[in-house]
Amino acid sequence: MKHAHALVTATCLAALIGCKNPAQPDKVYTPVFKSDTAAAGVMLKYGFPYLAYSETASELVKYLNANLNGIQVRGIPSTGYDEYIGKLEQRYFDFTFINGIEATKAQQNGYTVVARMVDDGMSSAVILVNRDSGVQKFSDLKGKTFAVQGKRFTPATMTALDYLLDHRVNAQKDLRLVYQQSFESAIMSASRGNTAAAAVLMRSWVNYKANHPEVTQVLEEKWTTPPIPNVAVIVRNDMPDSTKALLLSALLRAHKTTEGRKALDKIPVDSFVVADVSFYKSLTDLEKRFHSNFPTLDNQ
Repeated sequence: MKHAHALVTATCLAALIGCKNPAQPDKVYTPVFKSDTAAAGVMLKYGFPYLAYSETASELVKYLNANLNGIQVRGIPSTGYDEYIGKLEQRYFDFTFINGIEATKAQQNGYTVVARMVDDGMSSAVILVNRDSGVQKFSDLKGKTFAVQGKRFTPATMTALDYLLDHRVNAQKDLRLVYQQSFESAIMSASRGNTAAAAVLMRSWVNYKANHPEVTQVLEEKWTTPPIPNVAVIVRNDMPDSTKALLLSALLRAHKTTEGRKALDKIPVDSFVVADVSFYKSLTDLEKRFHSNFPTLDNQ
């Protein structure tokens, strides 16, 4: 009965999603899909940007595997953000959760936005300072080292540096940026005193300090930016509509079930809702403004 209900839901959602022309097959990855029928034996590759995400997403993988009518999901972690983006550009993942700027760019590589996360306060950027750094006010940051996640700036990094510019701290002129491979590395850099401060996504910080409570002894949440449009769910645009509908249905109803709620709490996220790429127009504008304000940061 449970599977019958799932298939009815999937059929309805498939009608809403609509059919798209399949992308041209690429030479890097051959999809596992054989027809437009969601069936047992199909394996979906769920991309993670870092190994740490394997922990936070483990319950979600279990939930999906129990609610996709026999389709199985396997988490695929990357060693760092650059490798993750490289795999995305090769269309290696069947689906992933990713920031709106990269989700928009992924449209060119054969992905489509189908949903987004909803949460309360987790989509802001947080600026962390080492308690021994002497940073009490914005101007104290001038001349200090400041850790950020990678040279491929995330919306959280862009928003944090944009926020500092509004408070008369110019990242290009006033800060000594230290580029780290991951958000964990950025946090660790500040906690160890290698940098005076760091900027990361609030959700990443909340997850990290839950598993490493000792960092709260040396790091202070100094400033929090306004919320950023939340993380997108993207899928390959040649995923069969029935498979896509099953996946979307499971995500949309996750917050209504005990197992789903447990999985969402670990991420953490309140729920998923239907979305498309137009929701992230403001992030495209943010990226343009960022590169206009900081034209040489990419070359440092």
